[in-house]
Amino acid sequence: MAKRPARSAAAKKPRGASVSGLEACVNVADVEGIARRRLKRGVYDYYAGGAEEEATLARNREGFGRWVLLPRVLVDVGRVDLSAAALGSPVQFPIHAAPTAYHRLATPEGETATARAAGGVGALMVVSSLATRTLEDVADAASGPLWFQLYVYRDRAVSLEVVKRAEAAGYRALVLTVDTPRLGRRERDFRNRFALPPDVTIANFAPAGPEYARWDRNGSMFDYANSQLDPSLTWDAVSWLREKTSLPIVLKG
Repeated sequence: MAKRPARSAAAKKPRGASVSGLEACVNVADVEGIARRRLKRGVYDYYAGGAEEEATLARNREGFGRWVLLPRVLVDVGRVDLSAAALGSPVQFPIHAAPTAYHRLATPEGETATARAAGGVGALMVVSSLATRTLEDVADAASGPLWFQLYVYRDRAVSLEVVKRAEAAGYRALVLTVDTPRLGRRERDFRNRFALPPDVTIANFAPAGPEYARWDRNGSMFDYANSQLDPSLTWDAVSWLREKTSLPIVLKG
């Protein structure tokens, strides 16, 4: 009986994987699944989780699910143009990269990798206050427009210093978070004892002192945020920021 020929490496590869070892992605759910498999449990739960019983997270998903695309027929789509403008900045792709924290937990390059990816499709990136790469590093890596998301710290001089750095680095707007007077209690993080690795810091606030760079091993992100962020934020803070910067201000939350 003749032996069957050995299958090639390409034939043996699992469905959904490429020969190079990179898993194929065809939609956002694929990306989430790959992240679940590749990231450490505590890191994945930080990115994917919400506060308390995650009821708001579930309602947000449900809300997005109610949006549908209504196609128009007998319309010339020989040339499709997705370009738009965001506060006067031209973008080729009308979806922004939202300000999420701690990208170096997912890749050593951190937010610089995200900036290159956003620029590669002509999208805008909003860089988080809790970024793990400096504003200047991200700006050097970016080919698309950048905005900076700002938390107002109790010591406003600390926040103002970062705002001035964003201006100098060419960021085109400030995105002021207004819905976090107190950080929600993220139960997944407590269960996982979520903490930053020793070589990862909150890069743009670290120059203000070690207490701004991270929380200690006995603390938590919940403790850090609720001890450092200004819980008295009101419209007066918006007026204060308006006086301190010439950049456009977007309210987030």
